Amino acid sequence: VYFFFIGKLFKSEDLTDFVRFFLMFYKDKPIDLLLGDIFQVKMCNPGETPEKCAERNKQIRIRYKPSLFQHVGIQSSFPGREQYSK
Repeated sequence: VYFFFIGKLFKSEDLTDFVRFFLMFYKDKPIDLLLGDIFQVKMCNPGETPEKCAERNKQIRIRYKPSLFQHVGIQSSFPGREQYSK
């Protein structure tokens, strides 16, 4: 699951945990992919099925379709891919 990182809003009380997590793992994955990992760590209970965690995640996270923001520029998180604005 990919949680693209354009235009995300967070509670200020969560930012310290996010920054610490990103600083630990930014060399392993792009930040937008790490976002899914930190949500799993923060919201899933040990031993809980991935399906149950995903369902709770859907209920908690707010999503807008179509996206409120669009990518600007060419740089992409995916190696070898150029992302042009729409």
